[in-house]
This record gives sequence, structure tokens and C-alpha cells, in this order.
Amino acid sequence: MNAHRAHAHVWTVTITNLTSALRSPHSTLARYLSARYPNLAAIQREFRLSAADFVAPHDPDDHGLVAEAFHRLVGLRAGDRRVPSMAPGVYHLVDAALRPDAAVEDLCRFALVAEMSARGWLDHLSAYQVDSLVTGGQVDELLRLDALAATRLYPSLLRRANRVTTEPQWDDSCGIAATPDLVVDRCLVEIKTINALTLRKRDVHQMIGYALLDVFDDWGLEEVAIYSARHGIFRRWWFEDLLARLAGESVDVATERGRLYQALAW
Repeated sequence: MNAHRAHAHVWTVTITNLTSALRSPHSTLARYLSARYPNLAAIQREFRLSAADFVAPHDPDDHGLVAEAFHRLVGLRAGDRRVPSMAPGVYHLVDAALRPDAAVEDLCRFALVAEMSARGWLDHLSAYQVDSLVTGGQVDELLRLDALAATRLYPSLLRRANRVTTEPQWDDSCGIAATPDLVVDRCLVEIKTINALTLRKRDVHQMIGYALLDVFDDWGLEEVAIYSARHGIFRRWWFEDLLARLAGESVDVATERGRLYQALAW
């Protein structure tokens, strides 16, 4: 494997982003995962039959703002207090969010403005103008998502966690930008905020794709999980067992990573 690492730069790989690659059924990655792991029906059926609530979006046309802010909120709730590079007009919210006794509403406002800032929406705005952009409806929706996660996600995922990393950066030896939502100890977690109670093929392949792309096992992943934020469904699998179910045969994780590496490289 070290030899692969040393010579990876001489191979040509055309895919540069896992998420966008999976949106194209003709990409090398999408075709490989579909052919190698076709047995999705049973896992999708189990997911659909899970007991579920529903947190409706306040504004269906918010360009995914609350959805991405919820990802940031989960990181904050997990103790990740890293402050991203943000527009000057939002730093008054940083102090409120980073207090040890920060209110959940303050965390929600911080998550929203951090996402707005990352999108470049807040450049050159004053603190007053920034505050006016955060609506009560957005904060309320995040509070409802957080309340659901407080019973369905946080207790099982974060209670005994030793290491929580939001948006970790993978080694790009395969030439693909891979940034999962969350890694908690040895579990990779993808968070979905779509309205439909469904587990799409793309969602499963994104989850296992990220874990497979940790080619040199830098993160020591043993489990993978998906959380449906609007329905409060948290499903967790042993990574090797899930790959075996999807492939329809016994697998070895290191071998599966090597196969994907070769498929992308050549």
C-alpha cells in the first residue's frame, strides 16, 4: 500500500469531487459503486419502515441554508468550537456561541451566519445588517431539528465520544475531494435533510464511498451511519458487514479499498 502512495501521482484520475461524481451515473465512481454494491433494496426497505417524525422546512426555497446550518449545529453540539473564516459583521455572534453555557438559540444563530458567511452572502455587511438576515423561522426550524436530534441522534452518537471531527479532509491519493459530514471516534456519519422518507442509492454510495476513499485507513473507520434529520432516523452499520450485504458476498475492507483505488486510477 505504501508503494501505491508513493506512485499515486503518476496515475490519471478524472473525478475530482465525490458528491458531484455520484450525481452523474456515467462517472467512473458511480458506475463502479453501482456494479460492485448493487444490493440496496433490503437496506432501503428497513430504512423506510423505521418509525419517524417529520420537521417540515420553514422555507422550501432557502437554497439549502438551514440544512447546511444544521450540519454545523451538530458539530457545535458535539463540542467542535472551531471558528471558520467569516465576514467581520458576524463576530459578535461568535462570542455568544463559544461560551460554555451558550444557549441553543445562540448556537443556531451562529450556525446560520457561519453558513451564510461561507457562501459569501455577508461580505461588507454590518453587524446590524447580519442580524436582520437571520429570521425567526430559520432559527425555529433549527431548534426543532435540534430537539429531534436530542432524542434520536445525540444520545447514541455523542454521549461517550472521545473524538469528534466535523468535515474532516481525506488524503486525496485517489484524486477525489472527499469531505464527510462527521467522524465520531471510528464511525463516519452522513447527515441528510431531505423531506422524503427515503434512503437513496446516492446516499448509500456517498456514505460507503467516503469510507472506502480512506484508502490508507488513516481514520480507522469501523462503522458508517446515516442520520435523516427531518425524520429522526439514525441507522448505523459495521462497515465490513454493510459492504458484504451490498456486494452479496464476504468482503475484506482493505481489499475493497484497493479495488476502488485501482478502478479510479486506471
